[in-house]
This record gives sequence, C-alpha cells and structure tokens, in this order.
Amino acid sequence: MLKTKKYNYLSINGRNHRDSVVTELVGPSPNIPVRGFCVALGPSLDKKGSQLATVEITIETAANRALTAWVELASGRWNERAAPQVSEKIYLLGDGQDSGQAGNEFLGHGALLKIDIPNKQIFLRTSLTGFPPIFIYQDSACTVIASSIDRIAAAPGVRLTFDPQGTVEFALIGKPIKHRTLFRNLSVAPAGVGFTIDLAGGMRTVERWRPPRDKPFASWRDYSAAQEAALTAALHRMDLSRSFLSLTAGLDTRAIFALLCRDSRLLPAFTISGVADSLDARRAKELCDAYDLKHTVVSLDDRFIRQFADCAMEASRRSGGLASFTQASEVFFYRALQNAYDARLSGMLGNQIGRSGTEGIGLRNVPLDVFDGDFIKVAKRLSNRHWFKEITDGADFTSLHLIQQENLFASIANFGVGSSYTMQQTPYADRTVILQKLREPVLRDTSTSAAAVRLRDLKHRFLGDPLQTSFQRQIVAQVGGTVARSPINWGWRVAGGISPGGFTLGIFALLDVLACTRLPKGLAARTIAKTRIAGLSGFEYQDLLQKRPVAEFVFDTLDSSTARCSPIIDQAVLRRAQVKGFGDRSARKTLLFALDIVLAQRNFLTDA
Repeated sequence: MLKTKKYNYLSINGRNHRDSVVTELVGPSPNIPVRGFCVALGPSLDKKGSQLATVEITIETAANRALTAWVELASGRWNERAAPQVSEKIYLLGDGQDSGQAGNEFLGHGALLKIDIPNKQIFLRTSLTGFPPIFIYQDSACTVIASSIDRIAAAPGVRLTFDPQGTVEFALIGKPIKHRTLFRNLSVAPAGVGFTIDLAGGMRTVERWRPPRDKPFASWRDYSAAQEAALTAALHRMDLSRSFLSLTAGLDTRAIFALLCRDSRLLPAFTISGVADSLDARRAKELCDAYDLKHTVVSLDDRFIRQFADCAMEASRRSGGLASFTQASEVFFYRALQNAYDARLSGMLGNQIGRSGTEGIGLRNVPLDVFDGDFIKVAKRLSNRHWFKEITDGADFTSLHLIQQENLFASIANFGVGSSYTMQQTPYADRTVILQKLREPVLRDTSTSAAAVRLRDLKHRFLGDPLQTSFQRQIVAQVGGTVARSPINWGWRVAGGISPGGFTLGIFALLDVLACTRLPKGLAARTIAKTRIAGLSGFEYQDLLQKRPVAEFVFDTLDSSTARCSPIIDQAVLRRAQVKGFGDRSARKTLLFALDIVLAQRNFLTDA
C-alpha cells in the first residue's frame, strides 16, 4: 500500500526541495524493493549564508521517486523540520529471495539500505557477489553513494573526470579492474562490505563479510545433492510471476530449465541472435518446441540497425561508460520486450559456481598510441601480465576471486544495462549456493594462466565436465527427457558422449570465432561466406560496421566537437585510424575505443 505525505525542506545544494513528495510503502515485507538510490553527503549554505552539513537521500521505486533531506547546522544542532520522523526503513536493491526478516544478513544478489531517520544514520550492505553494483564517489567536498554512475554524475557538487588508470585498463583489458571505474574518485564498492553514513562521521566501513570455516563436503555426491537442493530452494523462493528465462545452448541455463521443467514452472524464453540464427537460438528453439513452450528470438535485424545510434548512446549511459557499441543489442532487446516482464532469469554466475570458470579471457588490446598527455605515461607503467594474475596477485584463482572479482569486473557493464530495465535473477547467486561452493570436496584446476583457462573453456564447450563432479550435469540427467538429450554448448550430451550433428555445429561455431578474431578481415569475410557459418557462434559486432547507418554514426561521433576536445585521445592518431577505416584491425580497435570514450564524455563529464 502507498501513502503519500508532503514535507517542507530547506534549499539544499542550490536545489529547492520544498513540497517534495515522500512516499511511504506500508506492507508485510520488511524490505522495500527499489529501482535505484542516491545518498549525497556534503556541505551546503542556507539562505542566510550559514554553513550546513547535509545528507540528501533519493529512493526510486517502481511507483515513485521519494526524496528525504537531513540538514544540520554547523554548530551541530539538528534542524528537525528537515526530515520526517518515521521509523527505520530497509530498502532492497536487486534480488532478495534469500533475505530474512531482520535484514541483518549479507544477500547473495541484493544490496540492503537501512535508513534510520530518527537517529540520522544510514547503513548500506553490499551483496556477496557485488551485484547489483554500488558506486562510491569521494572528494574533498562531498561523498556520494549510488546504484549507478549516472545518478552520481547528476548529484550536486560532483564533477567527473577520467581516471588514467581505469581508462588505460579499459583500453588494454576491456574493463577497469580492482574496483576502479573510468572516473577519478569513483569506485565500485567491494562485495560483502557494510558501510555507515552519517553527518558526524561521514562514510565508514564497519563490516566485512568473512566466509565461515566449515569443513569441505565429504564427497562429490554430498556436494552435488546439497547444491541441487539449494538451487531448487532458491528458485522456489523467487517470484517468477513476471519473469522470463534468458535461454542459451549452455549448461548454466539448461540446469535452470531442467529444474523449472521438473517443477512445472516453465517460463517464456528469449534468445538474442543475429539475422542468421546463432547456435544459442537454434538449441533454445529446439528445446522449447519439445516442451510446447513459447520461445522468442530477438533478431538484430534492420530494425536494430535503424535504432543502433540511439541504442549505443543509451548503452553507454546505463553501463557507466563501459560499453556503447557492444551493449547496444541489450538496449534493443529490452526495448523489444516493451515492459512486458519485471525480471530476467539467467545463468549468470553459473560459470564460476558450476565449474570454477570465467566469463572470458580475451583482451581488448587497443594500441596505446591512442592516448594523449598523462594517459600514455600511465599506460607505459602497467604490468604486462594478464589481468587474472593482477586480481590474484599472481596466485591461482580461489572461488571468492571468481565470485567477487572476476565476475564483477567482467559483467558489470552488461549488468548495468540489464538491471536498469528489469531485475536480474539467478539461482547461482543464492547465499547458500555460494557458501556451499566454498566447501567443494576437492579443489579444481584454477590456474590463472591464459592458456590453461582457454583450454578449460574449450574442453567444457566440446566435452563438458565429468558427470560425477558437475552438479549441473547431474540435475539435467536426473530430469531426463529432451532437456537431457539435446546437445549442450558445442555438441556434448549430459548422459555422456557427443551428438554428431551438435559436434559438427560446434566445429563450425569455433571456425566462426576464429574467422572473426584471428584471421585478417578480408580473409575472414571470404572464409565465412564460403562456409556459410556467419553468426553461428553469436552476433559479431564487427559485421555492423559494414552497415552504412552504423559506420556513419561512429564517424560522425568521432568528428564531433566532443571528440575534438577529448582530454584522452591523441587527435592525430585518431585521424590516421579514420583514414585506414574499419578494415584495418588495429585502426578498428582505436576507433571503437574512441567511440566509447567520446560517448562516456558526453554522458558523464560536465564540460562535454
């Protein structure tokens, strides 16, 4: 139930919040779901010029945008008119299926925000996975904590500038690491951390989650049974009444599909594909047809091409500047759904939980001569070792490295786009599932060597993991039927062995990957045309550059005044790349990196 009240506020940070509407949500749930929030702590002046310390809290729910402001005089006396006197509220950002009644626990995939207005204090607890991400901006004048970077950029007193370290990592790796972002003074909050925010002490870290020291499971059989039970319980607790399943050819979503099938809770399924059906789209359709289930392929066709420019700009804003060109398809996908669903159920974190895998190993490797000024100096000081070794300090992966860092840094752009449209659900992020993962009976091969990680990934795609050590594979096998017989990934079967037809398509998918990433552009195009394998491995964004509207958008953006005023990009290098065009692999990397930077500059830098 919603109740709306009005309160009079002072002018805070130059904005008049008089008669701002604060909506109280009254209901049985202790945790109030929210779409986003922003907490800003900093100095301000009242109408008489007196110094004030202020906390401004903005909570956004599906139905309203509620504002609360606390104001304290410099002498330390509270202005009691500045905030309504209400009891403590606990707000939930993300999925709270594993939350208790008291709101005192770390959730697997949800952040908790407690606002205690009578005591003038805020407590924020991040999730065990770090998702949904929480962003923290701190400089000498103010502190802002929010659920997205665009909310921070819009906060009074905040002026974002590019961070050399994070931006160079973005060019070389494809993402900032070690909780950095593209911007100075702006970081991603670590997973499993509790903060307090108040006027007296500012923001302080007061709690860090530590895994319990429980003994490993006695056997793989016990471990697999426990994980099946935990996944089943997590799915039962989830509200799936307005959810859809993001279905692929992989094991992570296959295990979810099997559990939903067993419990007669199958959901409408969606898959993104290019104009030519990808392997994911083909497998998903075959599976859904066998169970008379609605399956929709969102095709990145001419409609996508016509909307590409707008989708790319929106993707940049929703991803915090980390993805424009490569996440435009996600924006198009969610727009195609037309708000028909409230949540997306996916296999997110399945790689890490199911088999100690990663989200990918490839690097962006943008040529460093694209940088100008101080940025090129920072770039030369970066280590040559792979970023996997950077986040582990050269050691092998632990399960916590994979869950709390590798997945967070690799997936944060995609998650930022998706979560701005719908809640992101995954049973693999359930707290019990995570805790049990830390108790695997035998440590797997978790080398951070790039060659070892790539070999493990290829083995999984073609052969799968051993049945006795894969709880996901056991789940699918126990359900049986078509869900167990249909080939997974690049051709292997749950019961053992491979599907000849599935294996053949898997070989073609591998060739598609190699043609698009390893061969010269001209040779790649000829190879794909002759073998008719284009798009089998997934949608290749490079192909978009052959479309005139897309190419014109990229070049127009890079010819804009924003691009010419970029504090990062060497203009001479950019012009040479434009002359060479997209056919040159090195120039293409430079151009697409510059596109990301220019759009981030437009979206987040005040002077852009």
